[in-house]
Amino acid sequence: MSRLHLQASVVVLLALGCTDKAGDSAAEAPDVSGRYQVFVETVSGCDNDASLVQPWAQGPLTVSQDGAVINLDFGDGASLDGTLDAAGDYLVSGSLEWSGRDLAISQEGSFGEDAGTWTLDARFRITVSEDEFESNDCTLEADIAATQIAD
Repeated sequence: MSRLHLQASVVVLLALGCTDKAGDSAAEAPDVSGRYQVFVETVSGCDNDASLVQPWAQGPLTVSQDGAVINLDFGDGASLDGTLDAAGDYLVSGSLEWSGRDLAISQEGSFGEDAGTWTLDARFRITVSEDEFESNDCTLEADIAATQIAD
C-alpha cells in the first residue's frame, strides 16, 4: 500500500470514529425555563453595598430559553442574555442603570435538579461606574441561590 493510500485510510478511519452512531445525538441544554425565587446570599466589594444588587436581583426571576440561548429577567429592566450548556452551566451578561449608577453585569452559574424542581447557584460580577469611588468604578461580587416556583 502506498504511503498516500495509508494516510488516506487513516483519515477515513478517524472520520468514521468521529461521526455519530445511529441514535446518538449531541446533548441538548435542559429546559430550565420558568419562574424562580432568588435570594442574594453574600456581597463583597464596593464597600459591601448590598443596595447595588439586592433590590433588583432578590425576588422573582423569569428564565426563558430557546435551546442553548437563555435569558434571565429580574424585572426593573435587569435582563441578562447568554448561553446554557447540556450540563446546566450558563454564562449571561448585560447592563443596567440603577440608582443613578451604570452597572455592567455578568453572571456565571449552574442549574441543578432537586426532587423534580430546578435550582440555581450563581455568582454576579458587577462593575459599578460611579464618581463616588476613588477609581470611578468598583467591582461587586454577589452569590445568589434560586428555586423554581413555577414552570
